[in-house]
Amino acid sequence: MARKSRFFLKKRGNRRTGSADAARFGEAAMSFALLAVGAAGLWAVLSWWIVPHWQADYDFVETVGTIVDARIEETQVAALDKPVYRARFEVEYEFDGVKRRVWTLSASNDYSADRADEERVLERFAIGEQYPAWFAPRDPERVVLQRGGNWWIWLLLVIPVPFITIGARGLVYTVMNWRTSSERRAAPARSKQSEPRIAAGHEQDAESRDDDAAPAAQIALPTVPLAENLTNSPGTHLAYRLPMSSESSWRLFGAVLFCVLSAGVTAACIWLAIAAHVRADADWLLDLSILPLGGVTAWSAVLVARQWTVSNAVGPTMVEIADHPLFPGETCELMVLQSGRLAVNWLEATLFCTEQASYQQGTDIRSESAVVWRERVLRCERFRIDDDQPFQRKCLFTVPGSAMHSLCCPSNEIRWSIVVRGEAEGWPIFERSFPIVVYPPRTPALVERRAARGRLNGHAVAAGSSTALRTGTNGSAAKGDAA
Repeated sequence: MARKSRFFLKKRGNRRTGSADAARFGEAAMSFALLAVGAAGLWAVLSWWIVPHWQADYDFVETVGTIVDARIEETQVAALDKPVYRARFEVEYEFDGVKRRVWTLSASNDYSADRADEERVLERFAIGEQYPAWFAPRDPERVVLQRGGNWWIWLLLVIPVPFITIGARGLVYTVMNWRTSSERRAAPARSKQSEPRIAAGHEQDAESRDDDAAPAAQIALPTVPLAENLTNSPGTHLAYRLPMSSESSWRLFGAVLFCVLSAGVTAACIWLAIAAHVRADADWLLDLSILPLGGVTAWSAVLVARQWTVSNAVGPTMVEIADHPLFPGETCELMVLQSGRLAVNWLEATLFCTEQASYQQGTDIRSESAVVWRERVLRCERFRIDDDQPFQRKCLFTVPGSAMHSLCCPSNEIRWSIVVRGEAEGWPIFERSFPIVVYPPRTPALVERRAARGRLNGHAVAAGSSTALRTGTNGSAAKGDAA
């Protein structure tokens, strides 16, 4: 039996928690209000400006009209506390053998607060003369004397579209989760992650066994991210080349989009202000609003330039790794390659482990993240990079033996990554992240790998020692501070 909605639930300390149904109803009402406001604004913009001008520009048929009469219409607007004006012309034209007379000028017939401006429009058309006119074939009473030059009306969509997007998203989310608990909402994501996964590098082993032994060769890791996308690119010096995280590209895209929108709004306000000064009807409130808008536009342009510099001007950074996925307590070889014609002050590579937790507080979903392990594995200082030869440096790093493996759950996530940071002369500090996957210890894959390494001679150990020695000589740090 469904429970009735209650105004108050159990007490927490000295306060009572609000009703979940009341909170969801409030969210739905707010989302619906935003959606309604956005829809009403969109309908007004489309019906009053965009659609009439679009039809006049592309659907109307050209003809010849004769100016019979002209006048200036005046009306009082209570919100402005002053009259507004618009120029109107009586046009006579013939369609299908029938002469028609219509008062018109443009598609939207907007009013203006400047009477002198409308009088100048009257001077452009002489009574008794013939001028080009455009009319709607399906509605001959709709005719215009001027069209085009109304690009600014498309900027009006910036106002209602965000209201519609936010309101629709919030309303759909609230309705779909009205009677659904947080555990039920997490069930689909948990069921997708509970599908059996095969550890990277053991697909061929599973296929080579017979059908009875194949299930035993599969390593089911339902909460460990797959490493397939991290091992499908071979390296030129080591086994794999790690892909770079796309967060910097999304930051650059967001900065460019914000800069374009702010620049468009600022340009429209400047154009309107200049037009008002030409008509000798300056709006000082509009003039003052240009200053903060210009400041926001300049700040966004600086942000775009900085993001572009960090993303492109420094040169690509590549990271190659000898083995992947990794296991706790395992030592692996790493190589950092930095391209570009630069004078680098310092360059370092750090092993990071970040934990992110999501939890519900009332009706809000909150997320917090913290760095639980940080170890610098490489640092080089004061060197130059030429165009023909990128900077290359190898090092060894060890995954902590007591470390938690990579995890991907609905409410918790543990990410391991190699973060390369550096500073070049004349450029800001850049940072690039390369995700890696750490598997749990004591898995069959780890046992097979260690057994295979045990059958090898000591050549690999000697090579690794010499590499570590060269790395230390060049200013690399194999160990750092653990957080």
